[in-house]
Amino acid sequence: MPKDNTRLKQSNFEAIRDHIFDRFHKTGEQVKNDLPNVLRTAIKTKAWLHFNDLEGKPFKNIVDWLQCTYPNGTSMGQGRNVITYEEALKLTEGHSDVHKALATHVPRRDVGRPKKGNAASTQHFDMHSRTNTKTGLSLRMSRDFPAFYNDYLNGKYKTITAAAIAAKLIKDDGNIRRAKSAFRKMTEKEKKEFVAWMKTDDAKK
Repeated sequence: MPKDNTRLKQSNFEAIRDHIFDRFHKTGEQVKNDLPNVLRTAIKTKAWLHFNDLEGKPFKNIVDWLQCTYPNGTSMGQGRNVITYEEALKLTEGHSDVHKALATHVPRRDVGRPKKGNAASTQHFDMHSRTNTKTGLSLRMSRDFPAFYNDYLNGKYKTITAAAIAAKLIKDDGNIRRAKSAFRKMTEKEKKEFVAWMKTDDAKK
């Protein structure tokens, strides 16, 4: 791919769009492994600048473009079994440049999906309600604590949770947090058995 974007034709950018669309709408490990590289190409060439949204306006960032309905965008998260923004973040965790580009721009939900007699919705992705998830932490850290977030991407912190604790975004509740997480994953039968066990002498020890 040429470094000078002026040498690219519209057909090249449309090919990039189609490639990403194809990856979002297919499953399988090969497809998922290829996604970061396809997105990296779009980032390097700033492909979104060569398309307009449903209102005819230029896209402000790559995420708005990815989320917009095809052919203006790539229809990210639109339809059954289609890769969502959160899944794209997870799939690019090992590719810091791509991951950062996605996390830096919080998506507007349903952008590019017009409602009855209306233009695209401008409802925003609520990252505050998702702080307790890995994706939520990534979004909050990239926006509010960029220095700690960059340290995480560069390997200083092994997990985004560790970086969030260092930034004092969340408390280091260690075992309590892990216990709560394990409890949520239990079946109803397992939860009853666990609660009963908590009342035994063995648990008190």
